[in-house]
Amino acid sequence: MNPLLKDLKIKDSWEQITISDFMQMEEINSSAKNSLEKMIHTLAVLSGVQDSYFNQFLVPELTELFKKLDFLKTPPEFPLKEYYNIGGKEYKLINQISELTTGQFIDLDHFTKDANGRIDNLHIICSIFLMPVIPKTLLQRGIEKTKLKKFRPLEHYMETPLAETSETSLTTCSMGMQVQSVFFFACSQTSLR
Repeated sequence: MNPLLKDLKIKDSWEQITISDFMQMEEINSSAKNSLEKMIHTLAVLSGVQDSYFNQFLVPELTELFKKLDFLKTPPEFPLKEYYNIGGKEYKLINQISELTTGQFIDLDHFTKDANGRIDNLHIICSIFLMPVIPKTLLQRGIEKTKLKKFRPLEHYMETPLAETSETSLTTCSMGMQVQSVFFFACSQTSLR
């Protein structure tokens, strides 16, 4: 057995793939010369190593590793959640058109205008649908313990800069969260036309 295999940890589910991973895989899919190059690059992205790491592997070893990527052939399925903890901060996923602000619509239009740039802007598009939850006060936490009322006030759009939210979502949001945002976006685009 190749000693390099022992330490190799490959992400093997959609839930483990970040937006950044997905963007890197899409970039190589559009520029790779052949399917072997695509598969090796995908393995590298999902294991956090350089493509050259796999140069020492025998063909049967690579074939076994490629089987771990079979989950990529199926569409991701995730239950829709209302709240997410991303980078230590709680966010509400806006999933109703009526809850979007004018600013969100304008930003959404801007970052989705160029069909070729949508993948590059995936983390920004996702962030448009994420509204930071204002941390609860000591009094609010006490009232919640009595189960009289739940508090989840949201920040105003852009109170936390979009650049900050999108940078956090780029490296910490799973594709599960992203798929939900994109699905909502696709439905909102259809209903607005």
